[in-house]
Amino acid sequence: MLFDDYGDLLNSNDICMILDIRPATAAKRCRSGRLKAFKAGRECQITRLALESYIFSESHYSPDALYFSATI
Repeated sequence: MLFDDYGDLLNSNDICMILDIRPATAAKRCRSGRLKAFKAGRECQITRLALESYIFSESHYSPDALYFSATI
C-alpha cells in the first residue's frame, strides 16, 4: 500500500522523511502517544501499519472512501 520502499519497522529518520517533520517533532509525537511508537535504545521505532493509521487519523482521507469510490 503506502511506503512500499520501506520495511515493516520504521525508525526516526524514516518517520521524519515520510511526514516531512523535524526529528524533535517526531520525538515529541512519540512521547505524547500521538504516534504509536516504542523506544529501541535511544531511537523511536514505529510499525508501518501504525504510521499509516496515524496518517489516516490526522487527515480527512479515509481508505474506505477510496475503496467505495473505486467500486462505483
